[in-house]
Amino acid sequence: MSLTNRNQTTRIVRGGQTTQHWWRMAAQVIRTSLFMALGAFTLTYCVLIAANYEIRHIRETFVVFLADYNVALHRPDKPLTYTDYQQRRLTRSAAEIAADARLRRISIEYRDNAEKFAWIAGIPAALV
Repeated sequence: MSLTNRNQTTRIVRGGQTTQHWWRMAAQVIRTSLFMALGAFTLTYCVLIAANYEIRHIRETFVVFLADYNVALHRPDKPLTYTDYQQRRLTRSAAEIAADARLRRISIEYRDNAEKFAWIAGIPAALV
């Protein structure tokens, strides 16, 4: 084998190693960027939720979800027990909870805010 053939083979092997190295580095940069963006989104979203939501209303929003679920499954008489905004423990049927205007209003407001907060949290995630 002549010296020129060996140099050409070495160049091809080194070119493949260099290409593989750059692909791995690009994948690492993309993966790190995605994890940083996910972290920024999660942190921002959690801060927005903590600053704007109250536990007492979150519980009521969840019980409205359960009531709607049970009504959709044709179980409107299913009793649901929850703690209301005045810290009282109540047991009501799914149909009663689903028809409660105050609970419905809070539930809709919190759901709309959750969507809005997700869009807002997307801004720092996009910047990262």
